Amino acid sequence: MTTARKRTALAIMVAVLAVWPLVHHALVLGVGISPWHLFGWSMYCEPRSPVRVELYDVRGTPILTNRLPPAANAAMTKYGERRRALGRALPPDGLAADIFRGVPWLKRFQIAVISFDFRAEGHFERRVDRYTYAADD
Repeated sequence: MTTARKRTALAIMVAVLAVWPLVHHALVLGVGISPWHLFGWSMYCEPRSPVRVELYDVRGTPILTNRLPPAANAAMTKYGERRRALGRALPPDGLAADIFRGVPWLKRFQIAVISFDFRAEGHFERRVDRYTYAADD
């Protein structure tokens, strides 16, 4: 590799490192990705907040997880972990498909994703995103 190419490669790397914190911060604010993921620079400035995934039936009654097969519970847990990392950029469409496959008696349900956004005042603000799904039957 020539010296000119090395300088160009170094300049590109420095430019990416200079711009990425701004892009990452915009993603954190815009779609709620975790500052702890995707090579975040502000990860030590914010506590890691939990994410809960809950399932509701047509009437809005919570569906108890002990009524679901273990595979559906595992899918909900896995989605919660991924959602904590990627925020609202990851809708639960794949989770809904897993639930339809694993729980054939459930024809319509709502997935509630409960997250907690850290505010500058030093407290968490609860955020609930609801997604409704119906079987194609």
